[in-house]
Amino acid sequence: MEGFLREWWSSKGDYRWVVDYFEPRAMESKIRWLLAVCTALLGVVSAIMIFSPSGPRDGLPTALVAAATVFTLVAALHWIFFGWPSWQLSAAFVVCGDLGITAVCWQYSNHLVGMYGLNSFVVLSLYLVFFHGPRALALHSAWALLSLTVFVIAVGWGPDGDPAMAIAQGLASVVIVVAIPPILQIGFWMMRSDADSSMVDPLTGLLNRRGLYMHAGELISLEGAADADVIVMVLDLDRFKHINDTHGHAIGDEVLVRSARRIKSVVRGGAVLARFGGEEFVLVDVIPRLHADAVAERIRAAIAAPTDIAPVTASIGVSCVSGSGFLAARMHLADLLDTMVVVADQAMYQAKRDGRDCVVVDLRGVDTASSSSGSGTRLPTLASHVHGTGKGRTRRDRRRSFDRRSGADRRLRRS
Repeated sequence: MEGFLREWWSSKGDYRWVVDYFEPRAMESKIRWLLAVCTALLGVVSAIMIFSPSGPRDGLPTALVAAATVFTLVAALHWIFFGWPSWQLSAAFVVCGDLGITAVCWQYSNHLVGMYGLNSFVVLSLYLVFFHGPRALALHSAWALLSLTVFVIAVGWGPDGDPAMAIAQGLASVVIVVAIPPILQIGFWMMRSDADSSMVDPLTGLLNRRGLYMHAGELISLEGAADADVIVMVLDLDRFKHINDTHGHAIGDEVLVRSARRIKSVVRGGAVLARFGGEEFVLVDVIPRLHADAVAERIRAAIAAPTDIAPVTASIGVSCVSGSGFLAARMHLADLLDTMVVVADQAMYQAKRDGRDCVVVDLRGVDTASSSSGSGTRLPTLASHVHGTGKGRTRRDRRRSFDRRSGADRRLRRS
């Protein structure tokens, strides 16, 4: 149990992971609206209390509550019109909320009513459960507990104090605001850990298909895709079935693990690499187009490097679109990646037909039409050439391009 809690406590919480989870499921705007409504309701409650005999006294207390109300409504509008805040702005939202709730409740002339108002901390507690880590939740809970303690003293031992009422209400608030949220966060952390495990291929330790789509969105949003290009490579090990039939599945598994390790050793650390099943691997990266050919060739050469057990080569297909075009496309990210994977997969099969152990880069555009509207534009890929060597012997390079209008392909040969 101690090790389990230590592992939970050491987890940092991944704000972007949660946000990126909502986006492809068309939940992002709904969650933002829900947060905006909850935030606005806190402001509405404060505004109503201005007119209550138990609310703030005239003068500065009323002005402070009114200012807090305006700030809360502005925060609600930000959730609606400005999308997801950065991690830093999200943390500032929680800090301001904590300070504001305590300050507003302290302005009420009836401290027992103010003590009831501290239950508003639960809104921020639940927000932290899902969007921030255990340490942020602990800091928030410590502030809430400190605020409750001050109010318990004021209600129980102030003028006309009622210690029993103060302690009872304080303990009830502690259960709601302080005790329950960590339990919920532990449960969410466990489910997320299981989800992360379900995104990993158990044999190679790479991501699987589901993991690729989850992490590719984060990569593209964080890596400055507008100033570079989005590259998708599909790699398939050549004659892998023959290796399984000749050496057995145990050796076949070793070949897969070795290939995964070699691919990782020659690609950028931020690239997203996955095994799609069988002997097929997919790489997504955000790099300048001019570097894509060199990366593909490094991968091909690394896989084909000499080895004592079951040497293997790979056929590689590449698709590429400009980052600005990718971000401007009217398709969901997952749908556009699907299309790029299909294009790269077709290029990979052309590499098989060209003799294996080579790279084919597709020059056709990627259709960005959404499935619902059927309208869209064609994003041109920016690729230029294809290369490869086979089994240590230099063979004739095959250049391949595609007519952008007809989609027909033409092959240019050189010595």
